[in-house]
Amino acid sequence: MLVTEILPFKKSRSKVLTDGDFAFVLYNGELKKLRISEGVEITEEKLNGTILPLLNRRARERVVYLLKDMDKTEAELKRKLREACYPESCIEAAVSWAREKHYVDDERFASGYAEYHSAGKSRKKLLYDMILKGVPREIAEKTLEAKPVDEEEQIRRELAKRRYDPETADIDAKRKMTAFLARKGYSWDMIGHILNR
Repeated sequence: MLVTEILPFKKSRSKVLTDGDFAFVLYNGELKKLRISEGVEITEEKLNGTILPLLNRRARERVVYLLKDMDKTEAELKRKLREACYPESCIEAAVSWAREKHYVDDERFASGYAEYHSAGKSRKKLLYDMILKGVPREIAEKTLEAKPVDEEEQIRRELAKRRYDPETADIDAKRKMTAFLARKGYSWDMIGHILNR
């Protein structure tokens, strides 16, 4: 691998491009220590024996740091590591390591997310949010089947919160409330059932 270019990246780090493609990011001190500069050939021995183990360790430390305050999905971890410019092999290794250690578990994340948010979000909105966060659709649907959402009670709370009375509301107010509830992800049947009762 021939180092074709070294570009500044953030304060004390640089991107190393080999053969014209992005390869990895190292601290400037590490570049000097490993004697990596433009025009230098990186041997397989140096890459596999020194650079990749260093980046793998750093990626694992980053995963632990990201999970310190809150659970994340595998997809979120991968996205964060890509943003930090880790090589794809290091990203996969770090996420696999976290999965083996049970630091990351999409089923556990989905279960906790559904439990925490099921009082204020519709089933459709919960499903959409979980998929957006990277939970596979099958896991999200299975989780929501196990933890049903009481949408009728949520709609009633929304109506009480907005001091909406279906008996005294005119057609325009009813239309606005229907649109508001539909945007929150509640089904038309459930909205119609409650507003027309």
